[in-house]
Amino acid sequence: MEKTGDTLTPDMQAWLTRHKVFFVATAPLAADGHLNCSPKGGVVYLGDPSYAKLCQDFPPHRGGRAIIRVKITRVADSCGYAVPLLDFVAERDTLDRWTEQKGAEGLIAYRDEKNRQSIDGLLGYKK
Repeated sequence: MEKTGDTLTPDMQAWLTRHKVFFVATAPLAADGHLNCSPKGGVVYLGDPSYAKLCQDFPPHRGGRAIIRVKITRVADSCGYAVPLLDFVAERDTLDRWTEQKGAEGLIAYRDEKNRQSIDGLLGYKK
């Protein structure tokens, strides 16, 4: 049976800390919209004064560019009986190798060209 609340309990926080990957997806009401599986919340960009402090809660990644800060207004859990079991095998080094090859200036140019706008035309990554 689903339980709802407006905050994460200590048990939920511990569960979240133990897991590696999460997705949040939304579906548009319009038939021509896109299923959106992306962060929902305020963005703290690289260079923001609070970015370095927030990064302390995550493993370091050379390609880090932003942290999504969410405001929790509703928390729901359910049995999860039909959710498949997945195993974490290993971290990938692809992002680290790619960002090292790009270099700092290359990353700025890439983000400016490729991340400025979402597939729905919404404002994307800012400098």
